[in-house]
Amino acid sequence: MTYSEIEKKAFEILEKYDGMPVGEKNYEIDVIRLTQAFGIQVHKRKLGGEISGLLVIKDGRASIGLESEQGKERMRFTIAHELGHYILHRNLKSTFVDEVFARSGTSSQLEREANVFAASLLMPKELLINAIEHRGWSRIGDDQIAELAKLFNVSGVSMTYRLVNLKIIEQPYV
Repeated sequence: MTYSEIEKKAFEILEKYDGMPVGEKNYEIDVIRLTQAFGIQVHKRKLGGEISGLLVIKDGRASIGLESEQGKERMRFTIAHELGHYILHRNLKSTFVDEVFARSGTSSQLEREANVFAASLLMPKELLINAIEHRGWSRIGDDQIAELAKLFNVSGVSMTYRLVNLKIIEQPYV
């Protein structure tokens, strides 16, 4: 799938399952409610230092295992990432094990697609632009990124990547 197709899929899921049209609600997306809409259970466990999350599909039922020692922002992204695997890739495999990205150093196409889905789900383009316009910002710097990250309950790194990918800001490090 192309990234724009993945973005569209995430938007459709938000419109259908999140209760209100994107842009007319709080900025923090309820990822647990979304997993529940698909009948996916989320379990927090100690998975070891190398695994951030996993998705297991067995007998038509899906469960997300979540490293319990991650921060809240990381957990939200991991849940959205695993939901992305479920929505985008469940017909390809029945088990997805996702290593801590910073340590793994590698990323497959499926992992990149799940990351795009997670970012699109947690930081919907329309909602992000709405937040920026509502504040009247003409320039987005570190302080604005931090405020947006807090509003959407994501990490500053995730917000920075999302803003770069949406071409709202330029790549901060060349």
